[in-house]
Amino acid sequence: MSRRVSPPPPGVSPSRAMVLSAARMFFLTPLLELYARERYGQCTVRVTSERGAAAMDALWTSLLHRQGTEVLAAVELSAAEVAAIALHGSQVFGEGQGGLKELPADAPTPGFVLRGLPASIRTTNTSPEFSAALAKATQEQRDWVDRALAPGPLRFCPYTASSHLAGVGLEAQGVRGAPIAYHISSAQRAPELMADFWRATTQMLKGGEETTSSIILSAPAWDRRWEEWRDHIFPLLEDGVIAAGLGRTIGIVCFHPNYEVPSAAHLAKHRFGHMHSVATLRRWLGEHQPALEDHLSDHSLGEAAAQMRRSPNAVINVLWSRQLEVAEEKRRSSLLYSNNIARTFEAGEATIVRS
Repeated sequence: MSRRVSPPPPGVSPSRAMVLSAARMFFLTPLLELYARERYGQCTVRVTSERGAAAMDALWTSLLHRQGTEVLAAVELSAAEVAAIALHGSQVFGEGQGGLKELPADAPTPGFVLRGLPASIRTTNTSPEFSAALAKATQEQRDWVDRALAPGPLRFCPYTASSHLAGVGLEAQGVRGAPIAYHISSAQRAPELMADFWRATTQMLKGGEETTSSIILSAPAWDRRWEEWRDHIFPLLEDGVIAAGLGRTIGIVCFHPNYEVPSAAHLAKHRFGHMHSVATLRRWLGEHQPALEDHLSDHSLGEAAAQMRRSPNAVINVLWSRQLEVAEEKRRSSLLYSNNIARTFEAGEATIVRS
């Protein structure tokens, strides 16, 4: 049996390919049900033709809302893609806390074995304080975008027009401004956060660049967990984006109330989403702001750079890779970051993040 059904074979029209795919799925389901019962006993069997973000969204949604075992055939994914996603899933879940594995090689098709998160360890914070934090998170993030990213006091991002509109100033390069999408996650554990991330990202990808310029996903439960945010969450996001085959489609930027520029050793392994190293920033500052660079210690420079990534809540900022590449061609990163660092000293931290 073929391990993958797309693209259509040469000479086969898209409509005929759809018929062939539907027929394959029709015959595959009973075959998979028989295989699953013999190998796993009582379980649910499902067949999906999703790819990319939609496949990740389906996986995480199923994992978090299902008890017991499910066999999910991913007929549009290759065995290598399934293996990459399964490895990512095993890193998100702790031992004995649910998860996903790839179907064995003798299965009729590539796919996953999903074991839902036990109800006994699902976490929910119902405190009034946390509910209040969730309620005000979006407005706080909008205020921060207007103050720090848009043409407010700090102007860290020249392509953000306001808390509502971004992707501006690149019309000559074929980019049109579009709304910013704000999402709130109440997740306190990595699996729930991954599910919220993929749900928001799938919506962005379905709408396209004309509908959404970027995502601001706030996760208030992680506001006091900077080390976990840096060392666990963002490496997991990096692995997930790559496993989904979206490394050239979306980019992700890390923000946090207690953000610090990671060490050179950390950035060598996990550059994904982070501020440039202090050494790189010092070199750029020496080119454009030599008087300022001359009297700054590494600690002071790192603190100034960290201000650019400090937000009211822990935030995952999702952007279009194409737009990032276009912006990089237009701007001079060394000049942009040097000017931003200078503005952090002029404004002070209180202007960037309110208590």
